[in-house]
Amino acid sequence: MHFLSFRAIELKLVFILSFSRKKINFISSLFSLKNKNFFQTIFINCDIIKDVWTKAKRGAAGEMKKIYFFSMYFLFVLVLTNEFFAINTKVFIFLSSLGMVAFLASSLYKNKGFQLYVSLISLAVGHFLLYKYHLGFDVWYESLMKGLGMPVLFVVIPLISFPIKYGDYLGAIESFVKTKSKKPGFLFSFLAVTHLVLSIALDIGSIPVLQNILKQVKFPKKFLALLYAAGYSSFIAFSPYNPLVIMVLLFSSVTYSEYFFTGLAMVALIILVTTVLVKADKKLLEEFQTNLSFSGQNNRSHKKAYELLVNIFFLIGLASICGKILPLSNVLYTITIIIVVYSMVWGLLLKVLDKYKSEFRGYSENFLSFKGFLPFLISANFLGSIVSFTPIKESIEDMVLILNHLPTYFVILFFIVLTMLLSAIGVHMMITVTTYAMTITPGLIGLSNTAFAVTLLTCWFMAMLISPFVPYNMVVAETIDEKPLNIVLKYNLKFCLVMLVFAPLLILGLNYLS
Repeated sequence: MHFLSFRAIELKLVFILSFSRKKINFISSLFSLKNKNFFQTIFINCDIIKDVWTKAKRGAAGEMKKIYFFSMYFLFVLVLTNEFFAINTKVFIFLSSLGMVAFLASSLYKNKGFQLYVSLISLAVGHFLLYKYHLGFDVWYESLMKGLGMPVLFVVIPLISFPIKYGDYLGAIESFVKTKSKKPGFLFSFLAVTHLVLSIALDIGSIPVLQNILKQVKFPKKFLALLYAAGYSSFIAFSPYNPLVIMVLLFSSVTYSEYFFTGLAMVALIILVTTVLVKADKKLLEEFQTNLSFSGQNNRSHKKAYELLVNIFFLIGLASICGKILPLSNVLYTITIIIVVYSMVWGLLLKVLDKYKSEFRGYSENFLSFKGFLPFLISANFLGSIVSFTPIKESIEDMVLILNHLPTYFVILFFIVLTMLLSAIGVHMMITVTTYAMTITPGLIGLSNTAFAVTLLTCWFMAMLISPFVPYNMVVAETIDEKPLNIVLKYNLKFCLVMLVFAPLLILGLNYLS
């Protein structure tokens, strides 16, 4: 017993001291020289195990990465083949289920942090509700497939960046900024629209890209923070190439053609409010004029800057028109085809198609930036859809009926403020917005379907701006070298307070018109 206890103490000491050779030698000398060999043997064996484990993890990560890439391509080919050639229903159900499970498993394996935990919790709770209420395979499949179009769309999203990269547009924007520096209001509005355009092509990656374009211009941090708030919020409220918009429209039973002018009106309000805030801030304008400096010559044509805006807004128009013309089962598939065709035609007109070849060599690597957001969106989608099949939906609707005695303006305001408060304490707006979308009938709160859709998207971008926990504020903070909390409190808060007054008024007006 004494010998066994002695050996147990030795083993504990080895693990506590993290296999440090110096510490092992020191402890060994305290006991006896003959015990030193024992410690060294344990250390060597643990070192071998650690190396094997590290190699195994790397190997598994590499395989999961390949599965992640393959599953996106597989779903892309499967879905479009089914749209045009009608695969046997049972075969399609089996293959699409297999593809989505492989996509979620591989992307979640590559994921980490908040989005991973929320995704896993959403999937776990969704499956628990599925079991508790005996909902069956049909409900499981329908709920999971609500997110099927998202990986399909994101296979082609990087294509939009090709003509922008090789069309000399970014240099033209830089030159345009230099010549319009004496008109801060106009310049801000132009850059906000430009950021919206770049966001359609690059999503949240548009923030560091635009910052890189503006790096030679010493814009104040507040100017930049408001600029990114305006551009990215507009993207969330309007872009048909944003899966979030499509998800909300699908849940609200609204086509993008019906939503187009509603979304455009919200974009106009966002840019108007932020522009007025810039022009009304005398201290900011003084800093703007004092610190502004340029390097290089303004020898590029500004037509290119306008040409970029025209091309992207033409893409948006195509999404609205083709949604009515093309008889595809999901508007995301329509948008996928538009992106493929238009990016190729655009490149052909610019005579840069030959340069696309180098981009295709490492094309799959573009998908790595989607590995957190896409499974997160699909998982929350899945949970929201499952909830809509349970008695929980009726319970939430009963609580919403309490708001019926309030004017519609305050009902809209209530949902926006509630989403913002929950987001500020760490409850992601995906959970809140999905719950609203899947459990509330717009008519119960006196809203049309389009007004309800824009309300949900307003809840999203307002909550995003006020939460220090979401990726948006972290990316902006890193880009302009500021703390996330300062982005929220010093720069975004005033904009949000103004929007809390005017956004419900706009939605109320749009609701009346619809």
